[in-house]
Amino acid sequence: MADVSPILVVGDHPDICTEVSCNLSSAGFQAEAVSSGSEAFERFSAAKYSLVISDEHISGIDGMDLLNSFKNLSPHIPVIIMSANGMCGDRFLKEFNKSM
Repeated sequence: MADVSPILVVGDHPDICTEVSCNLSSAGFQAEAVSSGSEAFERFSAAKYSLVISDEHISGIDGMDLLNSFKNLSPHIPVIIMSANGMCGDRFLKEFNKSM
């Protein structure tokens, strides 16, 4: 999987980011973890990623705002939003459908 761009993992819970990154690495993917929305946006703006996996609630920015920022820069890059708070409801689905 050397030709695949890395996966950006975003979350302010270090244990969860480490777990996700380790699982991705074990599966043969390169993963980069960041702990804030501002750092995620800086990295995403400066590098090429094949996928973004982000917590819904992170320090510095709301997950929906981060999703919109990513989609404005690179609409073709898939973004997965996670939540430890159960279902996110239709909020992200509505936003996703608007961008299609």
